Amino acid sequence: RTEFFNFLHIFVKFCFTSLFDALPHCRKQVIESIVWASRHNDRNISEKGLKTLLAVLKNIESSANIQLSQAFYSEFLLDLIEDVFRILTDRIHKSGFKAQTNVLHHIFTITMRGKVKAPLFNVVRFNQIGMPIMQNMNNSTFVKLYVAKMVSTAFPNIAQQQVGEFVDGLMNVVRKDDEA
Repeated sequence: RTEFFNFLHIFVKFCFTSLFDALPHCRKQVIESIVWASRHNDRNISEKGLKTLLAVLKNIESSANIQLSQAFYSEFLLDLIEDVFRILTDRIHKSGFKAQTNVLHHIFTITMRGKVKAPLFNVVRFNQIGMPIMQNMNNSTFVKLYVAKMVSTAFPNIAQQQVGEFVDGLMNVVRKDDEA
């Protein structure tokens, strides 16, 4: 398995555009394989998966094909947030904390800076977080609400005010990076 995930990392690094020449279901399988690697119990495979995922996100961000990048964000970004948070809160994956937070920081950064233009929210997503559809919603606000709902669901014993402060803290790190 290690060599397969090494191959995926090299593929993303050197043949990234080929990923989008593939059929949509093949592209989805590649992304799911990378996420699966990041969830792996073997530390080396997990870290390779996270590095590969970060490379995918950086390649998408720097892609000249805006339509392609926005389609990717629309299809995968919220699920990636969930997957990385699931890994982050799993005791088995403590050693990958830095890589996990790097991936989340990148996702939050591109969202808060408005680089994700395709709407991440729809009726299904609003239902998932238990909210009525809101007019004039933007991605950064929706991601904050989505993460808050995810955290409060996973940790029901934490007060909503603390969840809100935690999520605001996550997003403020992005703002402080912008100021630096």
